[in-house]
Amino acid sequence: MRDSRGEKLFYSLNAIILSLFALSCILPMVHLLALSFSNQDAIVSGLVSLWPVGFTAVAYDKLVNGTQIVKALGNSIQITLVGTFLNLLFTLLCAYPLSRGYMYGRRFFTLAIVFTMLF
Repeated sequence: MRDSRGEKLFYSLNAIILSLFALSCILPMVHLLALSFSNQDAIVSGLVSLWPVGFTAVAYDKLVNGTQIVKALGNSIQITLVGTFLNLLFTLLCAYPLSRGYMYGRRFFTLAIVFTMLF
């Protein structure tokens, strides 16, 4: 089935409006990225827009070497991996017995788990 002229117009306007919304979200991030890779003098004088001026990675060098962000990132990764493993393990240990129809108190434990998930 072919699109009518009104549908083509609607699709075109939708694409234009959504593209403008997407650009309004992406361009500020590109500008910040350009600022982070630009020379300090170019930033202060206002020469940076969407492309870095006087390319340098000094800001990232100071971030990695001057702070404890690498240690914090390692902690976050470790907590995520250990937490995911433990959550999967305890979910498995709890879910398998609850899936068996002959488990005593199955309804109570299932309702207790659902209640704590909701609140």
